[in-house]
Amino acid sequence: MVERSLDADLALALSLNGRELFRDDQPLKILLMSATLEGERLAVLLDDAPVVRSDGRMFPVTMQWGRPFQPGEFIEPRVVQTVLDALGSESGSLLVFLPGQAEIRRVNQQLAEALGERADILLCPLHGELDLNAQRAAIEPAPNDTRKVVLATNIAETSLTIDGVRVVIDAGLARVP
Repeated sequence: MVERSLDADLALALSLNGRELFRDDQPLKILLMSATLEGERLAVLLDDAPVVRSDGRMFPVTMQWGRPFQPGEFIEPRVVQTVLDALGSESGSLLVFLPGQAEIRRVNQQLAEALGERADILLCPLHGELDLNAQRAAIEPAPNDTRKVVLATNIAETSLTIDGVRVVIDAGLARVP
């Protein structure tokens, strides 16, 4: 489980109910993984399931804030300028969170125009509607002497690790059902 949400809670509830459909000789096994949830409380819900811990690495984070977007303001020009500034002042690849596919498409197009034919920058959209090869290309490490700018929806916020990312830019907006 990445974090608590209606979808995650419903999936867990359906999985727990689904266990009753399986015979005793082939029980349904449920594995939950989380970096943030309290494992002991969840283990009680799962009939005192064992809790396995694995320590991860922590990295120093420096946060910088821009001014909030105003209602009706197009986010793409500011995101593009922020990405260009980061490419000029920071090393490594960038991960940029945008609210949806349309914004990803527009930012990708505007960045491609601004960057021209630069072979050292690889623009990689990342969202659920892309084919598997395009998704893989976005999460694979950047080739040598190349930096990636991954333009993603918030689905990538808690579920993916992209090697080489040194800068994360979050537009602070997300589509919600």
